[in-house]
Amino acid sequence: MSEKMTVLVAEDHPVNMKIIRFMLEKENCQVHGAENGLEAVKLFSELHPDLVILDIQMPEMDGLDACREIRRIEKEKGLKRTPISALSANASTEDREEAHNAGMDHFVSKPVTIDNISGLLDKVTSRDLSEETETGGAEDFGYGKLLETFGGNVDIVKSLLREFLDGLPDMMDRVNRFEAEGDFDSLERTAHTLKGQMLNLHSSAASEAFALLERAAREQNKERVIKYRERCDDLVVELIQVVQSYL
Repeated sequence: MSEKMTVLVAEDHPVNMKIIRFMLEKENCQVHGAENGLEAVKLFSELHPDLVILDIQMPEMDGLDACREIRRIEKEKGLKRTPISALSANASTEDREEAHNAGMDHFVSKPVTIDNISGLLDKVTSRDLSEETETGGAEDFGYGKLLETFGGNVDIVKSLLREFLDGLPDMMDRVNRFEAEGDFDSLERTAHTLKGQMLNLHSSAASEAFALLERAAREQNKERVIKYRERCDDLVVELIQVVQSYL
């Protein structure tokens, strides 16, 4: 892309944000980050960006409500319609329809790749707001894929992996605490976040396990929550060992 675009990205996990920022900047975009929907709406009013990318599940205000609020602001102030893309580890037909009904134009499912980002930017610049960005499946921890994403820069990949490992114990502590407290809503959100992280690491087994835990929490099924939480614990231990072998 020759003309620099201003892109507002709302993503509450710092590792995911770093990956998306790197990809967008590689495509000559000026990136502004927000950690939740409320912050995204505020920045939108200040920046009037060329493109908005909203993670669906975020604290304070989720991506769907943030999109609705942005559309309200556009209508109230007579602004032109800004292309908005959903960003989510959930990519079912229902998820896509929900995003579309909230006012989103595109849908990028995790794990995010350079091809996804390039395709999204091509659609935005060509003003084609009817298509959606697709992604394929993931393989168990793809160090090679991460290395390819970051242009063979080993230092960046290792930095991301260290950041992932540093934050993982706290995230797993939350999972266990929310299970013990019976806080299914918080458990569902945390499992969703971890599912996205595992997808970004191309660990299909772990991402699928957290997806099952997320669903069990949403259904408030205690028996399944215990079963899948234990499965997630085991896979995380294995994944940590594999990741550490690359550091």
